Amino acid sequence: MLVVVVQADLLRANAVLLVDGPVAALPLLRGAAERAGRLRLTGLQAMAELCAAIDAGLAGDEAAMSRWLAAALARPDAPTEVTTLGPMVHALPHLLRHSLRTASALFDEAVPALLEHGSAVPLDHIGLWALLRTAIGDRDHAARETLRGHDVLMATGIRAALGYADAIAAGRAGRAAEAEAHMAAADAALVHLPWWNRLLRLFALEGAVVDGWGDPVPTLRADLAAHEAAGAESLARTCRDLLRTAGAPTRRRGGPVTPGLRARGVTAREAEVLALVAAGLTNAEAAERLFLSRRTVETHVARLLAKTGAADRSELRRWT
Repeated sequence: MLVVVVQADLLRANAVLLVDGPVAALPLLRGAAERAGRLRLTGLQAMAELCAAIDAGLAGDEAAMSRWLAAALARPDAPTEVTTLGPMVHALPHLLRHSLRTASALFDEAVPALLEHGSAVPLDHIGLWALLRTAIGDRDHAARETLRGHDVLMATGIRAALGYADAIAAGRAGRAAEAEAHMAAADAALVHLPWWNRLLRLFALEGAVVDGWGDPVPTLRADLAAHEAAGAESLARTCRDLLRTAGAPTRRRGGPVTPGLRARGVTAREAEVLALVAAGLTNAEAAERLFLSRRTVETHVARLLAKTGAADRSELRRWT
């Protein structure tokens, strides 16, 4: 019965993540890991630590994410999910930064291998694998069909991710009405799971903006307000960038241009590029993050080099 109690703790923590987000769920997972450790239930302890690593990654705390994952991997009798999903955990900061190709490649290292095990726990995060592949148009049909025929589809979050992926695929193919129907069904499935709904829906909203279907602007504005209220700045930034792309710009919170940058003639867009370069993103990753072409980002970087007097990207990062 003590095993059942710890399992229930993990289910409760997952429910809190889906409803209120990772920051609210982390204390519950910390408690579950401690209880499992006291009971010497090392397999469940490792699962609690894996879930804590996932939630820390979704909260943007990479240091805590790495500590939780290392602890999980060190436990004896760590279950398959723990030994397999490490790359997926490391993908989450890239997902928040909207470096979707990097995130998708890391999901590819983890999820297909896990799906081969018939006993795989249907973690809702697995659905992000097909959603990411569809968002970047990389072997997306195969990913969606793999999930469609797998037992993990019992999880509501995974079914909704597949629905949003179907919406993106239909919209890209010019079937706007079908895309809107898939998106409406996915939204309805997650109506009681608002945080997870906003995370997954962002991919479909990007598809709607880029491919010209539906009416994404009102939903983007509502989700932006919710992300800002929750302190999820990375997700809020993606909403702002999408609104700008859709021709419905929104006020930046606090403005990204400091007086020192402004004195050198750095524009708001150049400041955004500068922040991503300083964070180590490549031009291609920055372009994906800001919904710009790679050539446009290269132009911004060249102007930043001239305005700051830096000789190259490495010096620009040090200068920043």
